[in-house]
Amino acid sequence: MKKQNNTTIKAHLTRSALYLLLLLAVCAIPFALAQRNANNRSVAPAPSRNFNPATAPPSTEADQAQPTQPTVSSGAIGVPSIVPPFPKEPQVVLYDQYDNASDFATLSATFSDFPLFNSDLADDFVVPTGQTWNVQSIDADGVYFPFNGPANSFNVFFYADNAGLPGTQVYSATNQPFSVVGTTFSVNLPSMAVLTEGTYWVEIQANMTFLPNGAWFWRDRTVQSNQGAAWQNPGGGFGVCPTWAQKTTCIPLTGGPDQVFRLNGTTGGGTPTPTPTSSPTASPTATPTATASPSATPSATPSATGSPTATPTATPSGTPTATATPTGTPGVCVRGQGYWKNHPDQWPVTELQLGNVTYDQQQLLDILHQPVRGNGLVSLAHHLIAAKLNIAAGADPSCIEETIAEADALIGDLVVPPVGDGYLAPRDVEAIKDILEDYNEGRLCASSCDQSPEPTATPMARRGRPNPAPRPR
Repeated sequence: MKKQNNTTIKAHLTRSALYLLLLLAVCAIPFALAQRNANNRSVAPAPSRNFNPATAPPSTEADQAQPTQPTVSSGAIGVPSIVPPFPKEPQVVLYDQYDNASDFATLSATFSDFPLFNSDLADDFVVPTGQTWNVQSIDADGVYFPFNGPANSFNVFFYADNAGLPGTQVYSATNQPFSVVGTTFSVNLPSMAVLTEGTYWVEIQANMTFLPNGAWFWRDRTVQSNQGAAWQNPGGGFGVCPTWAQKTTCIPLTGGPDQVFRLNGTTGGGTPTPTPTSSPTASPTATPTATASPSATPSATPSATGSPTATPTATPSGTPTATATPTGTPGVCVRGQGYWKNHPDQWPVTELQLGNVTYDQQQLLDILHQPVRGNGLVSLAHHLIAAKLNIAAGADPSCIEETIAEADALIGDLVVPPVGDGYLAPRDVEAIKDILEDYNEGRLCASSCDQSPEPTATPMARRGRPNPAPRPR
C-alpha cells in the first residue's frame, strides 16, 4: 500500500512539473535569437529590459513610458531576422504592419496536451471605403519558445469588428500548412477571404504539442494602428481574459499594442465571405495532421470556388464553416458522378472540400475511380463530389444545401480512400447518399442534362421511394 501511495504522489508531482514548465514558457523568460536582422526596414530600438514581466516593474522611467506587455510574453527575442519579399503579381500587399517591431512577442497557440492554455491573439485593420479585398495569404513575424517547434499547423481567422474587439467570425482556415523564412511565418489561404469595406480583425494561431515542441509567439509592434491587438484565453489556464479584451489590458507588460503582420492578395471582384454564426471561442483544440504531408492544402470552408492548389496529400482542416452556396443559374442542368469522372476537362473548379479535408483534382478523380467495396465513405464521397461540381457549374443548390452540410459533418476529418483510409458503414450514409444521388440525377430542384425535366412536382426516386421534399435553408 505504501508503494502504491508513493507512485501516486510521484504522478502528481510529475503533472505539476509539466504545468509549471508551461507557465514558465508563456511568461517572459528572456532568450535571444541566433540570427539578427540585417534589413533596412524601420524597427523600434531594442529595449534593454531583462526581467519577468509577470513580477518585475520596468527598471527605468523610459521603460515605464513604453506600452505595457502581457504576462504571456516570449521575453526579449531580438529584431526580426528578415522582412518578407513582396508577393508575386497579380497579388499585392493589401495591408502592412511589418515595421516598428518589438523585442517581445505574445502567445497565439493551441495545445493538444495543455488545452486550458489555448490562446487567441488578433489585430485589426481597415478595408477602405469602396474597396473589396481578396486576401490570399498572411505573413507574420514570430518565434518558438521555450523549445524550437515546429508547429503542427496554423489557423487563420478573420472577424468582423464588434465595438473595438473581434466579433463574428467571417472566415476560418484551420490546420493549414505553412512556410518559414527567418522569423517570418507565411500561410497561403486555401480559398480567398473576400472582405468588403469596413473594420476587421485577423488572427494567426499555431497548433502545437507543447511537449516537446513548445509554443508560438506572434511578435509585438510598438506602434498602434486602429484599435490595437486583442487577446483571450478561453480555457482559463492563465486566469485572465477568458473572452476577448484589449491585449494591453489582459497582459500588463507588453512589447507593444499591435502585432507585426502583412496581408497579401488582390482587390476588386469576388463575393464577400459569408458571416457564419459566432462561436463562443476562437480556439479549436489543436489536432495533429491526419496525414504527414508538407504540401497539403486543407481548407476551412467546403467551397467550390477556392484558388487551385497542387496538393499531393490531403489534410484535415478543422470544423467546416459556413460557405456561400452559389445562387445557381435557372436552367443549368446537373450530371451524375459518371460524367464528372470521365470529363475532368469540364470541371468548373480544381479542388473541393469533403468534410474537413481539401482535395485537388487528381485526388478527387482517384476517389471517383475508387471501388466502393462496402465502404460507405467512398460511396458518399462519389455523390458529394458530383453535387458540389454541379453547384460550382451553376446548378440550383436550394434543395440540397442542408444535405451537403450533413454529408460534410458526417465525413469530418476522415480522409477518403484511396487518398486515405477512412471508413463509414454503408447504413450510416445511405439516406444522405440517396438524396445526393437524386439531386445529381435531376430528380430534385435541377433537371438532368441527359433528359427533359420531369413534369411532376414530386417525381419518384429510384427504388420506389417518394423523393424527399426540399428542405428549408
